[in-house]
Amino acid sequence: MLHIKSKIPILLLKTSETGMMAVLKHKSVYTPKPAACIHTDKFMGMDFNSISVHDLPPQLNKERFYLFRNSLFKLSLILFTSLIFVCRLKVIKDLEVMCGNIPTLENNRSSTITADYCFSIGYTINVKGKQGFETPHNIPERMGYYVCTKNPLERSLPSWKKLLWVKAKELLNLYDPVFAAGEYVVQFSRMSSPSHSCKMHKDKKDIGPQYIMYLGNYRNAILQAYDEEEKSYQCFSKPYLMLKFDGRLKHRVLMENFVGVRYAIIFYKLYDFRQPFLAPIFFPPQYLY
Repeated sequence: MLHIKSKIPILLLKTSETGMMAVLKHKSVYTPKPAACIHTDKFMGMDFNSISVHDLPPQLNKERFYLFRNSLFKLSLILFTSLIFVCRLKVIKDLEVMCGNIPTLENNRSSTITADYCFSIGYTINVKGKQGFETPHNIPERMGYYVCTKNPLERSLPSWKKLLWVKAKELLNLYDPVFAAGEYVVQFSRMSSPSHSCKMHKDKKDIGPQYIMYLGNYRNAILQAYDEEEKSYQCFSKPYLMLKFDGRLKHRVLMENFVGVRYAIIFYKLYDFRQPFLAPIFFPPQYLY
């Protein structure tokens, strides 16, 4: 039996003639403290019982410790990432089912969007005097607007809208919990015809970038996002991926030769009590993984 002294307690393995570890002779003036021991026979022609503690390189223990620590960190990261992926997938699928069960609403057409339905839930803004809009906006550029700061779950909304709000917040927390901690608005829409459209526009009341996720089985519904100079654009169409995008820049959705059903869930901010300023423009848009 060989007793090894070491400054760093480590996990040491029992080896045999087909073992896993080779120890090279290395003279050292290292003065260690007792920590562990190795049980072994002979390996590669070396009789470990004939090696004294001072023949073992002190760096060997450190290298094994760092290797074990790094391997453990990588494994933890893989497990954590896999767990997040599974959680996201479940919430996304739940939302897709819920969006498919939303009734087609009347009076949902606007000057910008034409769809089966299009509505918003959350902390919206309006002029003073409208019911519920009592908190003045905290950004100088939005002076004259007031915010409805009442929690959507405490408002007189249909139960299915409250359930949508809760599930959408669950999704947002899996991507950006800081964004979700403040006030925001969620827009839900469904497009199922080539005649549906989202015309070129800017979301001028936004105070920062937004998040978009498309759900459903569809083809040829393309978001065109322009840069600040409005000279070039990028296209986005992938479903089930979260896209960070700035609606304050010009954009539109092309529906030429559209086939299928597309649900859109958009998270955007008109007000946030933690943000008394307009956030910088975010470009280019990026998918979050």
